[in-house]
Amino acid sequence: MTQTGSSKNRFGLHTRLSLGVAAVVLLATFAIATFALHLVKSNMRASIAAEELARVSAIADAIDQKFDSRRILLQTFGGSVKAQDFQADAALQAFLG
Repeated sequence: MTQTGSSKNRFGLHTRLSLGVAAVVLLATFAIATFALHLVKSNMRASIAAEELARVSAIADAIDQKFDSRRILLQTFGGSVKAQDFQADAALQAFLG
């Protein structure tokens, strides 16, 4: 009796079952890894966005403080110039220099 070509490539029930279980495990592992990577990616994006917002807010606060301090300085300077009541430009230039 000779076997045909298709019967030589047949796998036993045990082999087919093992291959099926391995395929399901591999597919489940891939799905879980993909889901975990998606979660990590979204958490990283949220973390980076929050960090960038904090940095931008800190920079904006620093700029606001600088503007406020310079505004106060100019008001004080203007008040002192007004209080001096300079009559000539030369006296004002001497005060500025």
